[in-house]
Amino acid sequence: LKHILVKEVTAGQLICSGLVHSDPLVVWYSSCTLLHCVLNSPKECERLLRVQLASGIGNAPLTLMEQTTSILTQSHDCQTRAAVLMFLSGWLLHCRTAVIAFLQNSYNIPFLTADASSTEGDELESIVHGLSAFVSALMQIVQNRIGVTTFVEKLERVSKSEFYAHAAQKPQPRASSPSQLMFDHEFTKLFHNFEPEVLRVLLSNESPTGGAMLNDTTSLTTKTTVNGVVSQEEEVVQRYKQLIKQQDDEITALKEKIKAMETGAIASDALADVQKELSMKCRIIDEQTKYMEDLQNYCQSLPSAAGSADEITRLKTELEATTTLLKQREAENSYYKQQCDAWQSHALCQGASSDPSGMLQTLSAEVRELESQLVFGWQAYENLNQQLSATMNENCSLKSQLEQLNATIQNLQQENSKTMVAAELEKQTREVETSTEAQDEEKKLEAAAEESKKKAETAISDLNSLRKEQEDLLMLLADQDQKLREYRSRLKTIGVEVSSDEDDVNEDSELR
Repeated sequence: LKHILVKEVTAGQLICSGLVHSDPLVVWYSSCTLLHCVLNSPKECERLLRVQLASGIGNAPLTLMEQTTSILTQSHDCQTRAAVLMFLSGWLLHCRTAVIAFLQNSYNIPFLTADASSTEGDELESIVHGLSAFVSALMQIVQNRIGVTTFVEKLERVSKSEFYAHAAQKPQPRASSPSQLMFDHEFTKLFHNFEPEVLRVLLSNESPTGGAMLNDTTSLTTKTTVNGVVSQEEEVVQRYKQLIKQQDDEITALKEKIKAMETGAIASDALADVQKELSMKCRIIDEQTKYMEDLQNYCQSLPSAAGSADEITRLKTELEATTTLLKQREAENSYYKQQCDAWQSHALCQGASSDPSGMLQTLSAEVRELESQLVFGWQAYENLNQQLSATMNENCSLKSQLEQLNATIQNLQQENSKTMVAAELEKQTREVETSTEAQDEEKKLEAAAEESKKKAETAISDLNSLRKEQEDLLMLLADQDQKLREYRSRLKTIGVEVSSDEDDVNEDSELR
């Protein structure tokens, strides 16, 4: 019977029952689950409007919208109200029917307006006020009694809070205690996407309506605040990106170290197993050799005259068979001893017998050193590319300056000719002075043009030298890559497996 009852309970019933739970953490998880259901899904928003919840025995059922707004207006817990506001923001977004259903309760708008304009409470209360302002903005029902400046400040508190920063960093909800769960990762993405649009709409609609108009000082302050909010969000995102990149680099380095240690441990274990197997085989062969020698001594100790001729023949035949078997065992023993000596000499070549993976570690260190050199080379190559682009930009700017100077010279020449004609009409002396000054100015401009040409030639020579250095660096990178391949082939020849991750790294390096 219990099994049948469990089957009859659906996931939607569990989520909706969690929404009316007394534990704020359960309400938070249920609201976040419903938020994920309605994001980018208008059909689900329409379907949720038809959901009805039982309010008690003998009472009429309530819709999900009525139950949600009732929890929002009656709850005094910040975590519960924040969760419900996140769900409402996703539900009301791009769903006109949901907005109409929300507006049917005449108490909802005054409640959100009063909550957004309130200045009382601690940090958590201010975050809830900001969420109320965000939900109000999605329905485009912000009224003049709140004030654009106050409205922007409320939104700014949400994006500046530590709860928002932690939720935006990772998709999984993580907190030191249940009460620290305030925002969901998908809601932070929604808030980040629509906050600039909301502020833009407010600033664009800041014309006088209904006899109320904001002055220019308030508009300038609001725009400055919006720009500050956007720049602060970008700085936070960049810091988190740098932190994530640093953590990924550390994880990659640790994985490479673990792989190198596992490779060395596997090689050491394999060598120890081979040595044990060879020693056991040598011990068995020694025992068989000793048995054969005892049998031969026994046969030789028998008197030549004892027994009949048949017995002597049988003993001789047995002696020859044992002698042949003894020779085979001795040959096999010598072969295994040679194998053991070869392993020991191989271990000695690698270093001490207690550290058989010395040579492997040396080659791995050389490979890592070559890889670091290769990375350094690519970095130098990228730096040279940047310098090359900077030099090309400078060259272009110098060329543009040279063209401007040539145009200025032409204009001055035209003005000079006009001045000379005018001066001839007036006085010959004034014409000579004017022409002399124009010639001096022309000489100065020509000298400046010559200097600009020299700078351009110097920049071109620097560009050529940088290209030559780039080609030399590419040759060096090719040599380093060839050495890396040789060392990898050497590792493969001695029986060390090269992992596919390292091959992928090499292929990525070649593609660069």
